[in-house]
Amino acid sequence: MSTRDSKSRAQALGLERALRWHERSWPWLLVTLVASAGLFALVFVALSGKWANFDPDIFAPVLRGYTGHGELLGVIAAATAGLCLLFSIRKRWLQERLPLIRGSMLGWLWVHVFAGLVSLLAAMLHAGFGLFDEQLTTGKALFWFLVLISLSGVVWRIVYKVVPAGAARKIGNYSQQASSDRAREQTLEMEKVAAGGSELLHQWKDWLLQRPRTRRELDQARANFASTPEAAVFDQLCALAESRGRALTRQRLQKTITGRLQGWRIVHVPLSLAFVILLPLHLVEVYDVPAKYLPPEMRAQLSEVPRLSGVHDPAACGECHRAIYEQWQHSMHAHALSSPVTIVQNNQVMLRELNEAEIPDPKRICVNCHGPIATELAQAEMLPFTGSSASDHGITCSVCHQFDGASRSGGGAYTDVVIAGLERGRVMYGPFASAVGNPYHQSRIRPEMTEDASLMCQNCHDVNLDRDGNGKIELGHDLVLQTTFGEYLEYRNNGGPSSCIDCHMPVVAGLTRVAEAARVGDQQDVSAPPRLVRDHSFVGVDYPLDHSGATEPHRPARVRLLRAAAKFDVDKPKSSPNGVASVNVSLSNVGAGHNLPSGFAFARQMWVEIVVRDAATKAVIYQSGVIQSNTDDLCDAATMDDENSPIRKHVQGCKASDPQLVNFQRKLVDKADVLRDEQGQPVVNERGELTPVAAEGASETSIQRVAGNPIVRKRPSDKQPLISIPPGTTRKFAYTFPVPESTSTLTVKARLMFRNLPPYFLRDLAANQPSDEAPQLAPLISNLDVVEMATATSRATLQKALPAPEPQPAKTPAPVKSKLN
Repeated sequence: MSTRDSKSRAQALGLERALRWHERSWPWLLVTLVASAGLFALVFVALSGKWANFDPDIFAPVLRGYTGHGELLGVIAAATAGLCLLFSIRKRWLQERLPLIRGSMLGWLWVHVFAGLVSLLAAMLHAGFGLFDEQLTTGKALFWFLVLISLSGVVWRIVYKVVPAGAARKIGNYSQQASSDRAREQTLEMEKVAAGGSELLHQWKDWLLQRPRTRRELDQARANFASTPEAAVFDQLCALAESRGRALTRQRLQKTITGRLQGWRIVHVPLSLAFVILLPLHLVEVYDVPAKYLPPEMRAQLSEVPRLSGVHDPAACGECHRAIYEQWQHSMHAHALSSPVTIVQNNQVMLRELNEAEIPDPKRICVNCHGPIATELAQAEMLPFTGSSASDHGITCSVCHQFDGASRSGGGAYTDVVIAGLERGRVMYGPFASAVGNPYHQSRIRPEMTEDASLMCQNCHDVNLDRDGNGKIELGHDLVLQTTFGEYLEYRNNGGPSSCIDCHMPVVAGLTRVAEAARVGDQQDVSAPPRLVRDHSFVGVDYPLDHSGATEPHRPARVRLLRAAAKFDVDKPKSSPNGVASVNVSLSNVGAGHNLPSGFAFARQMWVEIVVRDAATKAVIYQSGVIQSNTDDLCDAATMDDENSPIRKHVQGCKASDPQLVNFQRKLVDKADVLRDEQGQPVVNERGELTPVAAEGASETSIQRVAGNPIVRKRPSDKQPLISIPPGTTRKFAYTFPVPESTSTLTVKARLMFRNLPPYFLRDLAANQPSDEAPQLAPLISNLDVVEMATATSRATLQKALPAPEPQPAKTPAPVKSKLN
């Protein structure tokens, strides 16, 4: 009779009840198929991009867990896994009393099985491409635990289906205790039967108890009692031994079969417990809990593990963004903390000016801008930082692409702006709406990057200190060291069309992939649409001084940037009757979206070199701003004639000051005041601003003093202030010089020159540098580079003055005759 016939007969006799619908497999299979179809439909709609219109970050068409639909699938996977777990931990009294879990054991078994399959599918769709990359994550471990749990459960269910049918014929039931009791009863019965028997009978009784005997062994043993009075007794013992043997054999089989049925629990249950433990760890990891909530000291110790520290080594970014990384690694952003001038100047400011300032602000005002993440990890002020691979990284990928705070003028110097606005973890912000999934980070749009990425520059490219603590920066009252971004805002407000990134991050021709080195299908989920890729060299006027300025990789771009900034003209020379000639030079800012020069203007030398020659003999008649080598200084009167300045002793290449020199370098003084009228009242200019001037007893310095400020130099020859040139503005300067009588024709050649650092400035820093500090600055001064920004020439024949006519004697008028005569 088949098993089905047996069940039908048992049900007909009332021995077994008919299965209800929820105790059968097919309804749950149908529910599982419908649920699976719904999950696939959810993924299809999400990948179509239809939901991205609501929020391109949350509903990005990316098949990964961090998206909105990915998180929903993760919740479904966890919920259905919890439903499976409920079957394992439920008790019968809960089943009978709580409506939500009421039901038969068989019904709950099918829920357990099919909910597990739905959980597995939801987890697979939740992980998406994350299942196939090389990253080792808790999510991937969690998924494979779920796979093993499901496989072990399926095998366990198959064993339960197959084994009992064959076992019923051998063991009848699974009660090992009943078989054990039966064997014990037979043993006692054998002891009773043998009681009072001969010693030989007891010996054979013990032999029978040693182990179950075969029928042949028993027949051979009976021969020992043939024709003896104890033959019948021994036959009775053999019958009891056979019954006992059957009970022991059944017990052994029961144990074996029960082990086959329950043995999978040894695999299934521990895997389930591991899954339960790993799930919260996965949530802690994916939501970057350590990176966001651990104190800075602990994050510093975990800096080598991006998932725990929440920041990233640029070299790791370079595995996919190779071209961008190679551009960046030679930039001043990359060298912002390791540049020799930065190290020397920062350390002297710390020791001589900010040594007693409050930590972290404003004591770390310099290093916060030059390397905010490294500064936070190092928790230090003196350079170079040590202790982690990020110790010498300046402005890294994370500084810009993990910043989600509000930018403000000069805010990069303070922890409450850049560090507070840093979103540690695996979210990277950029300008693209069509983000492509990858194993390393999530991509989100940052409005500031799409509307005007230049807004981010204000954090560090305005440098100021609210000296009076009134919450606003006022020129003259506060320390204002750099106003580049403020100059840019004025340029834009006046209709300027360009942005910071147009000049300093131009589009890279021929490159259409941001992550051009990423392997599609492994390091990048799918192919990205063509991109406009911008140069991350951040070319400006600076370069690290431990590289020769003439050979550093970005020099060609640096020269192009400088030469596109200015227009330069020289008028024809004119003579005067007293043997003195003059020539006018005009300089226009035509290509910069900020003043010329800008940045730390006290460290920028943009000057006019002019040479006047006799056109016939080529002899030099007059010159200004001429240097013999890149390390010679300009003979600027504001420095050379400053009797209070200890820095002027480092000027080289000058015998006397040049009174007509046009040098736009501001002068950094250690004590500043504001311009005042004769009554001592502050004077406000046409812009409503105060003008910083040197205070009484002030001197030029090479380090920034809190009480100081950069001030404008004046040209001694005409007292003209050498103010930096705003965009679209032209400045004219006149040069006068005596001309020999023999000279009739003049040629004038003028050049606009630029040097990012003054040599005497560097020599003063080097003179105050400790001998054990590295790198030593003095040997690196020879790496200074001078760039020709523009040239202009003119030629004119001088108009010689005519000699004055000799005076003629006065003629006596003829007498007038009177009519009367």
